[in-house]
Amino acid sequence: MSAAGLAAPPRAPAAEPGERLRRAARRWGPVLALYGGLKLVGFLVFLHLLDSTGDFRRKNPRFGGGAHAWDVLSSWDGWWYQQIAVHGYHPALIPIPDATGPLTLQGNSAAFFPLYPALMRLVSEVTGLGPYGAGLLVSVVASFAAALGIHRVTAGLWGHRAGLVAAGLWAVWPGSGVEWAVYSDSLYVALTAWACHAVLARNWLTAGFLTCAAGLNRPTSVTLIAAVTVAALLAVARTHRSGRPRGSGRRWGGGRLWRGDRPRCGGRFRDGGGSWDGRGARQVCRWPDGGRFPAADHAPDGVRARAGERVPDGDRVLAGVVRPLVAVGVAPLGLLGYLGWVGLRTGEPGGYFALQSGAWQHEFDFGRHTATVFTSVPVGHFDYPYAWPLADVVGVGVVLLALVLLPLLLRLRPPAVLVTHTVLTLLLVLGSQQIFGNVSRYLLPAFPLFVPVAVALSRLPTALRLALLTLAAVASGSYAGYVLFELGVP
Repeated sequence: MSAAGLAAPPRAPAAEPGERLRRAARRWGPVLALYGGLKLVGFLVFLHLLDSTGDFRRKNPRFGGGAHAWDVLSSWDGWWYQQIAVHGYHPALIPIPDATGPLTLQGNSAAFFPLYPALMRLVSEVTGLGPYGAGLLVSVVASFAAALGIHRVTAGLWGHRAGLVAAGLWAVWPGSGVEWAVYSDSLYVALTAWACHAVLARNWLTAGFLTCAAGLNRPTSVTLIAAVTVAALLAVARTHRSGRPRGSGRRWGGGRLWRGDRPRCGGRFRDGGGSWDGRGARQVCRWPDGGRFPAADHAPDGVRARAGERVPDGDRVLAGVVRPLVAVGVAPLGLLGYLGWVGLRTGEPGGYFALQSGAWQHEFDFGRHTATVFTSVPVGHFDYPYAWPLADVVGVGVVLLALVLLPLLLRLRPPAVLVTHTVLTLLLVLGSQQIFGNVSRYLLPAFPLFVPVAVALSRLPTALRLALLTLAAVASGSYAGYVLFELGVP
């Protein structure tokens, strides 16, 4: 059949705003409701534990204290973010006089990346909220955006129910206490999840700019940059392997989009774009476990082509080579730009890393500190730097859980972008010297680790699934909130 014979049927009239809103509510409502409900339960338990013990009232407001329970949410890193939002940056490497220990430099705001406090400042000016309220609003909104992104990525590969459970796990995972606090973690995970989704959808420019934004938010964005780069180079390699088309174009007849998956294409896809089959129906790719994704993305990356239609050389090169390479170029600009600016202002090229090491004792030590913790905690010794016994026990449990979940994730044959990001995040966290009790928080961006649990829970009856998530939400008020903020350092 000729390409002309495959002309797409006329588009349906645009839906009314009310109908679009109802569709959005049906599509996103369950995800937002599940995440919001579970998170609210854990949040209220956390506040109740704070108020019932009252220990925070005897602490410095900068370090887990305050006049009210909710003041704890803006302590520790939150204090720094508020100072930056109000007063801006003053980068400097200021030695501590007569310092003899590992800390040789005074703490400085340059250790905290600028995107989150910039949004705090913007929201404060628009709404009239103070830095605390603005920061909390940004975090809460970003946490819901992260839940939607995690759902989209998981549902696209492993089905809607698994995606819904993954969004629920984001609310109760160890370390999730910082999601509704004056911390940048929710924003970073939201950018990471949607950048991964953009890669899987082959929206390369979107992926590049989201990764660039993530680089302005957290230094650990280096793992996301590497993941986007690997996925983009694989896309370029696929385009190169496809060979130069003969004549005026190349006929597209299928292929694989997400590396490692072998979907079956056919049927109708009712949402968004897609390729047209010979009967005028949009195709959809179906994975054996229920995930779906438009078959249009099985054409050369980013090309919306009808089955059997000739794809012009220019479109193929633009979508399969140029856009991925542009994403590779754009992705690291945020991270490199901020590190370069700090180096310029401090007069030392590695000024940011010198500050992290000298003022916070955070540095990559190839896992020596992690090994020390793992050999000390089991025998009840807490004589290593920054030991917080209960928080560290939770941290050890989180690491062991992650090491169990990683091979289970790999058995599901996830796309390269998810594998690269998850593995590098684990290596970066476990290979660094830091406050070990924080590893639960630092591993939050490795959300693909939720997937094996989400897939398993999605097979349970709905009532049992909700009961287990609700129980975890209640417990998270302690292990993900109170332990992190009051019995450790978040």
